[in-house]
Amino acid sequence: MRKDKAKKRAAERRRYARNRSQESARKQAFYTKNRDVFFERSRRRRAQQARAAINDLTAAQWREIKAAYDYRCVYCRRKTVALQMDHIQPLSQGGNHTAMNIVPACKPCNVRKADGPPLRPVQPLLLTLAKPRQGDAYA
Repeated sequence: MRKDKAKKRAAERRRYARNRSQESARKQAFYTKNRDVFFERSRRRRAQQARAAINDLTAAQWREIKAAYDYRCVYCRRKTVALQMDHIQPLSQGGNHTAMNIVPACKPCNVRKADGPPLRPVQPLLLTLAKPRQGDAYA
């Protein structure tokens, strides 16, 4: 069984070495098209490494959180496209990677906060973060 895996891996490496430029272009195109997927994976991996008890934030929820805050940093209120996820209770202090513990922050504010308390009082979103069903009165 291990020999088969080793053979497959060696064959993949040879194929990649022969077609390095095409493979690199293909990977770069996929990354550019699916950037959110890559960031989502790295955030989930970081939450797992920090042993977050709950790790269920999705890319769709993150987009909805940013839209709910009008793409503004929750601390300085600057409007920016490059918002970062800020955990109200940091992962290093036992916080969870959930929609209730995430707010958007610009890089300077997120770096300044580090793993300390929020720079100013923050109310997390109390939304269901789901599309309303057809026929709901508020839809």
